[in-house]
Amino acid sequence: MTALAPRLTAFEIHGAALAADERPDRLFLRATGDGWALLGPGGELIYRGLGRRGRHECLQFAADRGVLSVFS
Repeated sequence: MTALAPRLTAFEIHGAALAADERPDRLFLRATGDGWALLGPGGELIYRGLGRRGRHECLQFAADRGVLSVFS
């Protein structure tokens, strides 16, 4: 394996799973060193998207789960 890869590889890290009865109505969007993260009201990691599309992925994750508001 060489230091130069023929193409970039993207991946994402998922945090805690949200059960239907414990979904928060608001989340917090924060920039990280390598992407973006959604944090719950207590600061726990809910979802993390890496790279340039990470912000969009975080917002899409929140919208798909019916989160009412995302603060940044």
